[in-house]
Formats: sequence, C-alpha cells, structure tokens
Amino acid sequence: KMRGRRHFSTRTYADYILYKGESALSLRVIPPELADSGRYQSLTRQGLINLEFAERFPSSGISKARFDWKNKSNFVLTVNQIGDILANSKLPLKFESRPSVATQSAIIQKKTFSIDSDEDSELEFTLTVQPAESDSVDAAESSPGAKYVKVPVSKGEFAVIRSLLGYSIPYLLAFDKVVSSAASVQPKRQNQYEEDTRKETKSSARELPSTEIW
Repeated sequence: KMRGRRHFSTRTYADYILYKGESALSLRVIPPELADSGRYQSLTRQGLINLEFAERFPSSGISKARFDWKNKSNFVLTVNQIGDILANSKLPLKFESRPSVATQSAIIQKKTFSIDSDEDSELEFTLTVQPAESDSVDAAESSPGAKYVKVPVSKGEFAVIRSLLGYSIPYLLAFDKVVSSAASVQPKRQNQYEEDTRKETKSSARELPSTEIW
C-alpha cells in the first residue's frame, strides 16, 4: 500500500547567528508584504532585517540552553538604515526606534542600536532598551526595566553581515518579483515583436522599388 506524499511548505527559514561569551546575535529576514489584485501584485510593506540579541543564562544550571532566546530583544532595520550601514565607513553608527503608540499589554520603549569599535579595533553591536521617557542612553543600565546587550563582532563577521545586508536589498523591495514576472512575460512579448517585425519587413519590401532602378 502506497503512503500519501507529504507536502512541504515552499517558504524557507534561515538566519545568521553569532555566539559570543555573554551574548548572541541573530540576523533574520522579515519578507516584504504584497497585495494581489488578481491582475498584478503590488508592494504594501517593504521587507526588514530583524536583529535579535540574547543574553547568556546565569551559570545556575536552570537550563541546558546557553542563551535566553525566549527573552531576546530585537531591533528592526529598514532598507534606508541598511543603506546607511553600507555607505558609512566611520564609526560609531547609531539608530533609534521609538514606537509612537503603546498597547495595553506593552510598555512604550525606546530602542537604540549602535555599531562602534572597541579598544582592540574590533566591532561591537550594542542594543539599549529603555523606557521611552528616558533620553539618556548612558543611564540605560541603571534605569528600572532597562536592558543593555553588547555583542562583539570581528571584522570578518562584519564583512559577512554587510554582504548579507547588501544582497537582501532587492528582495526587501520586491524587485526580484518584478524582474521574475517580467522575464516570464518576455517570451510572449518577444514572439509578438518578431511577428510584427516580419510583417513590417514584408510591407516595406513591397513599397521599395526594384533593384533594377538603381
């Protein structure tokens, strides 16, 4: 008796993770959103890059897992912010995210993501999460409910991150969808173009005088 085939989703999940001494960093793609009108698709929200920061569990034997991904903090990079990272070679770089509306189940928080170099000329990715009413990043560690996560990043790892960010831009803007859809329509248009060209050539041949006149 033959068993039914298992159907798998075509969606692919992937991330780039850096595990360091006291913290970890993950880069994850948030795909763009498209609206389908029936005749064509249009972009309704650009894609994003989600940076996830996790701290190491205390060495108390509570969990076998090394990092607390359940209580991770995140910072979302827009396409323009990605461009700033790729275009600027001078450090530090700093990006802020401040939600404009609070929900009943969430507290308004101000998030600051920065890229800077340390004493050994390596890089540091730092995420600071603090109450929105606090304007001092330096006071984040002492503020009630504030969170401060720092992940060291080597120059080689930063080169990989920059490459991934640059490669992702056309996909975050759904340009790949535009190109692929145009390519699928192109053969039909090309055949029509060739047929029209042949018709024009025959018509021109009839209108031109014979070579004997020349």
